Order: sequence, then C-alpha cells, then structure tokens
Amino acid sequence: MEQPKTNPVEKIIPEAVIEELLNLEPVTDQDKADILVVARGLKPAARVELLFKEGAKDYTNINFANDVLSLDQVLTALNLPHNNTVTEDEKSGFTHAVFVIGKDGHALNDLKQANATHDDEKIGAALGIPESARDAKIKKQTMKESVLRLLVHNDTLLNFAWFDLSTDHWEEELIEIEKRANTIKGISPALYIKIANKKRK
Repeated sequence: MEQPKTNPVEKIIPEAVIEELLNLEPVTDQDKADILVVARGLKPAARVELLFKEGAKDYTNINFANDVLSLDQVLTALNLPHNNTVTEDEKSGFTHAVFVIGKDGHALNDLKQANATHDDEKIGAALGIPESARDAKIKKQTMKESVLRLLVHNDTLLNFAWFDLSTDHWEEELIEIEKRANTIKGISPALYIKIANKKRK
C-alpha cells in the first residue's frame, strides 16, 4: 500500500537567535537573510565577511572580536556547520573575518572545495545560484537592473536577489528570488521590510 506523502518538517528558528542575529550591526541585511535561508535549507551555503580597520573612532578591535564571537555563537545556535578565518591585509589595513556556512556538512565542504579552486562557476553552484544565471555571468549575458525594474511588476523582489539574472531565463530565476523573499518574510518580517524598502543604487 502506497504511503501518504508528507511535507518535510520546517526547521523552527528560535526568536531569541533571530533577534541576536538582527542586532549584529556589522553583518549586512543581505548576509543576515543568507544565514536565515541557509538555516531553513532553501540555500545550500553562504559566505559572510566582517571587516575591521584600526583607527575607527567608535569601533575597536575588541568590538570586532566580540562581533566575530557573537556571529559564531549564532551559527552554532542555528546548528549550521561553519568555519571562520581571520586575516590581516597589510596593504589596505583591514582585518577580514570570513565565515563559510553550510546547511549541512556536505554543503559546507562543497563551498570550501569550490573556494579553493577560485572558479566562479563552482563557487556559484555551491552558493545555490541557478545554473542559467551562472552561465549568463560567464557569457556576460545578464540583465541590467534598470531594465528589470521596468519588467518586474513587484520590483521590490529585486532587492532580495543574491545573483545577477540572465537575459534568457530571468523569469524562472525570479521565482527563486521570490521564494527567498517569502522565506525571510516568514522568519523575520522586520528584516523583510528593511530589505524591501532599501533603495538600490
């Protein structure tokens, strides 16, 4: 006898963890969104970078170290496998803390291996960018945002894009962006509103 189909259990993200993530000012809104959609399994992996430069009046190396620790704790609370490396760029004077994050160990390893190749196509695949968009990026056949905003009825969706849309498949790719936007809206309406209302350059 055929078993009835069941929907996968949606991972519950504790409100306290969401609040802690949203309060991490050095993490951009798009990176916060990335972390949340990876936690929900909608995106396989993400890369998040925090920056610090000595001499900033209101942000010290202690603040930076605390933010790196806080982000590590948030990712651990979300049960997301991750690694972070902190490096100093003597030429620019910036200290970089780079987090690579996977929805599971396999996805994390895929991203780490892709990063090691420095191959944009492989990195894009590991980050969950659609194949059509990856191909278009290589062939320089992506849509200009100004054109997309004329074509897309709800152009606030474009604020949630994490890749350049292709000229040939932008409508299908927009569906993936809509899924991201709706997922964020369900997890954190406040973050959704911030991103939706953000003015693009």
